[in-house]
Amino acid sequence: MRIALLSYRSKPHVGGQGVYVRNLSRELVRLGHRVEVFSGQPYPDLDPGVELTEVPSLDLYREPDPFRTPHWREFRDLVDVLEVGTMWTAGFPEPLTFTLRAAKILRQSARRLGLVKDEERCGRDIERLSAALQCAWDGECGYFSYVLHDDEGRPQGFLRTDAGENANKGLDGVYPLVAGACTARQQSTALAHLKSTKELFSPVGLTAVDMSAAYYRDDGYWNGAVWFSHQWFFWKTMLDLGEGAFAWDIARTALEVWKREVDDSYDTFEMINIATGRGGWFHQFGGLSCPVYLWACAYFQPGTVNCGFDVWLERASFTKNCTACTLELSTRDCTRDALVLAALCPGTRVRAVLGGTVLPCTERAPGAWEVTVPHGLKNAVVELRPE
Repeated sequence: MRIALLSYRSKPHVGGQGVYVRNLSRELVRLGHRVEVFSGQPYPDLDPGVELTEVPSLDLYREPDPFRTPHWREFRDLVDVLEVGTMWTAGFPEPLTFTLRAAKILRQSARRLGLVKDEERCGRDIERLSAALQCAWDGECGYFSYVLHDDEGRPQGFLRTDAGENANKGLDGVYPLVAGACTARQQSTALAHLKSTKELFSPVGLTAVDMSAAYYRDDGYWNGAVWFSHQWFFWKTMLDLGEGAFAWDIARTALEVWKREVDDSYDTFEMINIATGRGGWFHQFGGLSCPVYLWACAYFQPGTVNCGFDVWLERASFTKNCTACTLELSTRDCTRDALVLAALCPGTRVRAVLGGTVLPCTERAPGAWEVTVPHGLKNAVVELRPE
């Protein structure tokens, strides 16, 4: 058997993970298995016969300078930026919601590969983690919360300010929406927060902290700022939820704000300050640039297809001049009709057809066609044809 052992850090002599990985991998090899360890820094000391694949991180907790701030030249990609951002902001709900989303993608992949047991296992994990999130819902303010626990690990209420206000009013508090782990009422409430111009939808995009919260401030790094990378997750979620107009509002606002700043300063800041509408902090971070690029492609680059997290896009093929396309996909995991966004050549008028049925479609930007695809389809072929 080929076995992969994953360890995000593997200090050889203390901390447990490195010691455990070394001993387990050695014994598995002795049993005749082929073992490969994937590890971040610090890397483990492994015995002969065990393969090591290094997965370099920014090693933020290295000795002698733990919790260090890396030099900007150390950043290689968006993952590095997120690694630092997570350390700085301690967004605790995100690891759980990421796990949920990863489980859903793994379930889709297992289904595609015919791995029935893996699919079932992922499904059970999704149900278990979704249920666990419910203890964090504060119905009074309509946000998921930081949960206080007693010495036995039992939930004992929510983290609040001295004045009694929930301490997690912001994007962190609605991130379970991205994971698809909300009840219908929670989903409706989260959407209301996101769309409200008095709460989360500022003139320059989705704010990290609710603008109506008593602890909102306009001079913070996380607080009082708009972060493109977080907006991208909510943008994709809006496609899952059929909220095409709001998805377009998020993307259009981000692109307009970005263009205005870059045209004026020629800097590519990592975030946008809400009070000033200008870029802030590190000036060569490209807005954590992947989202900006992805939005531009989604609406303005012919030959591009985008969908939400719950749609499995198997294949997309375009004609040479990008006036038509065929999409092979599955909406089996969607709980409602989903949106698929296909960018064609501007000026092309199309209709979307599934079998013999014409599907609703909307042109959000010149050539950017948003198609509503019914949920629950195992194997669907959608064609966008010129009228």
